[in-house]
Amino acid sequence: MKKNERIKFILDTVNVKGYVSIQELAQHLNVSNMTIRRYLTELEEKDELIKVHGGAESKLVQNEKSQFEKQSLYMNEKKEIADIASHFIKPGETIFIGSGTTLEQLAYKIDEEDIRVVTNSWPVFVILNQKNFKELVLVGGTYRERTGAFVGKTAFNCLESMNFTKAFISCNAIYGTNISTFTESAGDIQTAALNKAQEKFLLVDHSKFNKIDFYQFYNLEDINYLITDHNIEEKTIAKYSQFVKILSSKTIDSLF
Repeated sequence: MKKNERIKFILDTVNVKGYVSIQELAQHLNVSNMTIRRYLTELEEKDELIKVHGGAESKLVQNEKSQFEKQSLYMNEKKEIADIASHFIKPGETIFIGSGTTLEQLAYKIDEEDIRVVTNSWPVFVILNQKNFKELVLVGGTYRERTGAFVGKTAFNCLESMNFTKAFISCNAIYGTNISTFTESAGDIQTAALNKAQEKFLLVDHSKFNKIDFYQFYNLEDINYLITDHNIEEKTIAKYSQFVKILSSKTIDSLF
């Protein structure tokens, strides 16, 4: 294997796994640890990965931000996404709304009262509780203060017993067909809700594309609609449209 092939293998491996050790790379490529360190230095100097003790981390991997931190990021874009998503909510439906600041904006946008809404998000519940829905259900479980979401076995089992006409969820990262988030517990809850929904909606701003996070919980090809903002690049639309129908303000006029 030539040097450029080795370097490409290292970068691809780091981006898929999030972290890889020097020893693992050296054994797979059959080279010395010193050679791997040299390759990692070259990649770090090109700003393509992060060298850490004993290995390297991907620059694509996301760090978990609190709800407070997320509320200051891309807020206009999140409102734009929420406005589009709200058009899909029809009278008489039972919908699930997951956790996250984009979904909190969706909660503000909903004006249809003849629906049943289920959520595992405390902030979403607080917003929705000010409205006059036919029925509002908060799924209990283990509370994660950092995200304001209820997760764990209790929440999972509760969702397993329900059915939804539509489920609206978000995520931390999309890479290829992989949809991922920071924790297994959060991912499992969203998986449960999506699997029980007739139509599946993924709401993400443009910054989430071509990124990875710790726990892959769903396949993009199994999502019906991906709703994003107008700042998404045309090349990103072209790349991901082969997996899912993408909606943004650029295309929404043709739908409503």
